[in-house]
Amino acid sequence: MQIEQEIHDSEQKLDYVFGVIQKPASRGKNFIIGWDISGNPVVKLTVREDEAITRKGYETRGRNAVLEFPFSREIAEFTPRALEFLEMAKPQDNADQGRQFTEDVVNIACANGTGSTSFLQVKERVLLGAIMDTQLTWGIGNPPRSSYSVAIPEEETGTLNFLLFSPGNGASNEFAYRRFLLGVIKTLATIDRNQNPPDQKGYVYVVEQVVQKLESLAQAERSQAGVLEKIQMEMGVLDQIRGVALLNTLPVDGLRVVLRNFKNVVDESFANGK
Repeated sequence: MQIEQEIHDSEQKLDYVFGVIQKPASRGKNFIIGWDISGNPVVKLTVREDEAITRKGYETRGRNAVLEFPFSREIAEFTPRALEFLEMAKPQDNADQGRQFTEDVVNIACANGTGSTSFLQVKERVLLGAIMDTQLTWGIGNPPRSSYSVAIPEEETGTLNFLLFSPGNGASNEFAYRRFLLGVIKTLATIDRNQNPPDQKGYVYVVEQVVQKLESLAQAERSQAGVLEKIQMEMGVLDQIRGVALLNTLPVDGLRVVLRNFKNVVDESFANGK
């Protein structure tokens, strides 16, 4: 899949400001990310916010604190790009080399700055690292609720992707972000499940361990409300992997724990081999 080239109107201002990130050693320049008046994801690099934000955008800018840049100064010089998560696409399952694991590639369908669809292709360990280390969190609304984005650098192209998640009609984008996290879990666990046991990286094992704990908790309430059966009936169509539907009951922090365990187990697998 090829990522489409984007052409931005430099005069187009942000009509919805999601967040502001300080660029290091730039004499006050900030990355301002959000959506323009057409609803397309945009990132601006500027010293003066009034040059990048509409009057309506200032209302959404609110009192959001400027976050520190989560990468090195070298990556700060990459070309910034804003993308909005749409859905997970078919991943690229790369063949392993002998006893050494090979990274698979996760494909993420996104809306780009022109309103077209791009496919963000990210190696599995890069993606897990970004979710763990460069999740950007803002307080949106009054009272503030957490909203999320993820910064993902592409070393090969010198591009810094700010992956955004739509808040829909609410202040927080937690629903869309949870859907993304669950999609990453399902994608990696599905690839793992399709391998012979000696060739698995450990994702399926992590899911099974988490599911056992969730089933134990649900079992305690089973006699009262049939919690486990209800969850499986309503969400069991999500995936054939045993219990992945149960993960959809976890909050954002719970899904991040699963992905942290994913990162730990895959790092160990790459270090030790098969």
